[in-house]
Amino acid sequence: MNHDQLRTLLQRSVGDLRADPAVGERAWRTAVQQDRRQRFAIVAGAAAGVALVTALIANPPTLDRSVPPATQTAVSTAPETASTPATTPSPSEPDPETLTERLRRINQPPWDNVDVDQLPMLDTRLPPSLDPRNQTASALSEDPVEAALAVVQMPGRVLDIRVLGDDRRWRQLDTPGLEPSFSDGSVVSLVGGSPISPDGRQLALPQPGGLAVVDLTSGLSRRFDIPANDVPPWVGRATHWSPDGTQIMTGPATFYTSLRPRHGWLIDVSSGDVQPVPYDATQAAFTPDGTVVELRNWDCGLCQVWRYQGDRLTERVTLDVELYVVAPAVRDVMAVSRAVRGWSGSKGVEDQDGILVVDPESGELLAELPMRAFHWAENAKLFGWLDDETLVFSVHQQRVLVAWNYQSGELSRLTDPATMPNFSLALAVPQLR
Repeated sequence: MNHDQLRTLLQRSVGDLRADPAVGERAWRTAVQQDRRQRFAIVAGAAAGVALVTALIANPPTLDRSVPPATQTAVSTAPETASTPATTPSPSEPDPETLTERLRRINQPPWDNVDVDQLPMLDTRLPPSLDPRNQTASALSEDPVEAALAVVQMPGRVLDIRVLGDDRRWRQLDTPGLEPSFSDGSVVSLVGGSPISPDGRQLALPQPGGLAVVDLTSGLSRRFDIPANDVPPWVGRATHWSPDGTQIMTGPATFYTSLRPRHGWLIDVSSGDVQPVPYDATQAAFTPDGTVVELRNWDCGLCQVWRYQGDRLTERVTLDVELYVVAPAVRDVMAVSRAVRGWSGSKGVEDQDGILVVDPESGELLAELPMRAFHWAENAKLFGWLDDETLVFSVHQQRVLVAWNYQSGELSRLTDPATMPNFSLALAVPQLR
């Protein structure tokens, strides 16, 4: 049976059925994303086969895949309680501008063309080197800081945490009672997220069954009891402070793995109240007014931004891109990394890694710093906003702090290259200027 005979047989089988030609294109795009995320070629092959048959039935002429289908715009839903099961928002009118066109419009020069050594040095309170091994560290209890600029956890099987004061000198944390592991003998990172309070005076460190808050001006600590993780013991926690320093959001540091429980805890530092919340601290951030936004991944090229007042879900905004990790804080805009996983490199502007700036209220894509090197965006750490236009981040391969002004596209560095060894680092970004 030749192709013409096969097409005729299929058309007779479905009668007058006329599917939307875009269905085939969407199925094809879904297959590619599943292939890149799960690395199983058979998934893409099966989905592509379905897409091809659908396209042949609905539109016998050759399907042009050069332009992706129109994507839906941001959608907001009516307020609902956090206990209400999540539902997919109703689709809105198609956006006349395709995702590819929008990404091309907001793209800036890619990161992989940047010579880090040639970037101008941005004037901040940080020293050029963030390697505490180049300096003797005094005990924090004997030599406290007025405010911290950074904290690092050194690699090894012994808990070794160093605090960089605003005088550019390092102290070694010697607070008694801190536990280095989550019950299985390994030393996990305790400085994930944004553990330094906005004023640089307190440090939140996850502990098995609780959270320790260390006063960096004295070395004394308080403990808050938290229900046990429902994930394996080697999984640590991420912490984020509210902008006013009165609350701490914490949750298992699981990102998009199957271990992700999609819940966390909110701690009132003054009263000691520990409240369960329905959002994940590894994918959530505080806004300036104290509300919380969470990035939720719906796969197949879609994400949603969920907004909470306390533990109540008030709004969902749908994006037509797949995003990875949100920066710890939100100003008028939010920064997120975009890592398209898979065996092969990027195939086009809609599939490339990078850092995106998004309007969390409308879902509008405002700027993108592409990262074409394999998985760079996935390894990028977003530390937060230095000002309304400047994001601070690092890339593992470069081991250098970089500032990106998303309005002008200008890149600069905060530290010298090759001065950051492989340790866990957190910054008090509000204290750097």
